[in-house]
Parts: sequence; C-alpha cells; structure tokens
Amino acid sequence: MPYLRNQNVQWHRIDLSDVAHMDFTEIERAKYLLQPDDLLICEGGEVGRCARWTMPSVEMCFQKALHRVRPRAGVEIGWLEYFMRWAAETGRFGDRVQGSTIAHLPQRDLRALEVPIPRSAEQRRIVAAIEEHFSRLDAAERALADADRHLHTMYRSVAVDAFDRPDWDWTTLGEIAEVKGGITKDSKREADPEFGEFPYLRVANVQRGYLDLSDVTTIRADRSKAQLLVLRPGDILFNEGGDRDKLGRGWVWEGQIEDCIHQNHVFRARLLDGCFDPYFVSLHANSWGQRWFETHGKQTTNLASLNLTTLKSFPVPAPTLEEQSAVASQLRSALDGIQHQRFELDRVAVRASRLRRSILAEAFAGRLVPQNPLDDSGSGRLAGAYTSAA
Repeated sequence: MPYLRNQNVQWHRIDLSDVAHMDFTEIERAKYLLQPDDLLICEGGEVGRCARWTMPSVEMCFQKALHRVRPRAGVEIGWLEYFMRWAAETGRFGDRVQGSTIAHLPQRDLRALEVPIPRSAEQRRIVAAIEEHFSRLDAAERALADADRHLHTMYRSVAVDAFDRPDWDWTTLGEIAEVKGGITKDSKREADPEFGEFPYLRVANVQRGYLDLSDVTTIRADRSKAQLLVLRPGDILFNEGGDRDKLGRGWVWEGQIEDCIHQNHVFRARLLDGCFDPYFVSLHANSWGQRWFETHGKQTTNLASLNLTTLKSFPVPAPTLEEQSAVASQLRSALDGIQHQRFELDRVAVRASRLRRSILAEAFAGRLVPQNPLDDSGSGRLAGAYTSAA
C-alpha cells in the first residue's frame, strides 16, 4: 500500500511527488486507511504542520510520524486545519513539544491541546474568509516565482550562448589554477591549545553566482593548517556535493571576511597567473558548466558529489583576457538584475508570511468576519475571544 510520511504533509497541501510503499495487513489497512477530509498533523520536525486528505478515489495509508484527526460534530475540518497553523506560528504548543534535538508532539499532548470552538456557521464563514485572503497571497507568490524562473531561464540561455564559441581554445581548471579541498572538523582535538577559531564557509554560504554571508559560523582548527586555507580575493569557490543540480555551484571570494577558510565540502580554485578572469571562470562554471558537473558528478544513494580529480578536469574556454572581461561584465550585469529580483521576491515572501500570521491572528481573536446573531448554536461564542474546548 502507498502511505504518507512526514515530508508528504506540507502546510495545506499533500505532496505526492515521492510516496513510499510497504505491506499492510488487513487489520492495519482498516486502521490506517485515510478518508476524505482526514486532517494529517506532523508529529515531529515542524510540529503541527498539517493538511487535509482530499482524494477519495485514491487508497492511501499513513505512518506513525503523522497524527490523523477526524473532527466530531460541530467542528469544521478547515477550522482545525487553520487553528493548527496559528497554534504552530504563535507557540501555542508550548512545553507540550518534547525532544532536545528533534521536536515532537506526542498524541496525548495533541489530545490535550485546547481548541476555541465558535458556532459552526461562524467557523465556516471564518474559514472561507481565511481561504479567500490566502488564495490571493498564493496567486501573488506564484506570479512572482514564475517571473523569477523566467528570468533565470533567460539568463542561462544567454550565458550558455556566451560561452559557446567555436573559435575559442580550451583548457582545464587544473591547468590554470591550484585546486584545493577545505578543512574537516576535528572534534577530538578541538581543545588543543594549538587550535584557533576561524570563520569558515559551508555549502550553504556558497550559492550559484553569489555568496550568502548572512550566517557564517566558526570552526576550531590547527593554526598552521588553517593558514594554508585562508581565502584570498579572486579565489573561485565550488561546492563539492549535495543535490546533482547543485554540483560545482559557486562564486568568487572578494575578501569580505578576514582570515576566512572553507570546509571540506567546498573546493577553492586559485588562478596561477593573470591570464584568466576569476569571474569569467565562475560564470562559465555556473552556466555552461552546470550540465557538465551534473554529467560527471558521482551519485550515491542520496547525494551527488565531485572529487578533486574531476573538478581539475573541468573544461574552461581560453579566449583573450580582454574577451573574458567583456563576457564577464555583460553576464554580471544580467546577474545583478536577477539578484535584485531574488531579493525583491524574498521581501515579498516575508511580507506574505507576516500577512498570513496577521490574518490568522484576526481570525482566532474573532475579528476577521462580523458576528451574526442568527448563526446556529455552538459550544462557544464570539465576544472578542473564543471559549475553549479540549
């Protein structure tokens, strides 16, 4: 039988792109088979994340990392779904969430969670209002994401064409640069007095066409070894592993942080002479080279990776330095436009997230829709706040 796991349940949607299967006995099948409008709540990870099952024609079970909730009479499933999101975003789970490393919400604590219950008709009106607001935000975010993808597609097409020049000679990265791996954490020797503390770049810091330095951590390392890894302006960074489409991703170090080194999953290429523009090489790797890295990277069960030998064999075009600078200037200008678009998209996403929280706060304070004295009776009432029922 197919069954849903924690990763299949996202906020207000079920992701069926990767559904696992396993054997169920008839008794287990009867117990774990989903029905339309069952609410699935994540027990661990992002505690409380939930979505409704809405596919009556598909037989689907669920695993123990999920809670299944079926509301009793007088409680709308949509009301519970949005309440769980509001509770998660406002810390309503409190000390019910357990676990020092991975958070989880046991069933007994979920059962004890207090839920406000207004009249059924009012629940329906509030849910409809929330969904109307959220659908507008969803549409705006989709439009911006589509525009962002379109810009990236256009840029990649322009970039690939810029490097597709039959009149250029070619060389390899190993011929024009010293390529070196980064430092491996040595937790057993961190107390060694010879060790110092250094800022270092991780895979998350090394993005395609830019460096994200908003969260740079430090590492304790042997001082003599660390000095060999200190980055210099003009060093070209390449990611060693991760998802296949992220192999070789990187950018040029510009000396933003003093005495900064790099971890073992980030390679550094230091050009040997002044015949190559580091931005030209990095832009080539991030566009034309992306497909090359995907083809030549090594794939394990879960991760793809590059080794030092493969990276050194990466083909690099060798036009004159003047031609390199001209191509790099053109592509960096286009890339700056994309980066600006990305930052704007991030700003809109933050604003949308705040608006969603504000909408939910108004909903569960009883202020999102007008009250109607003709609503059918329920276990609670609206008077600026709801009464609560377990």
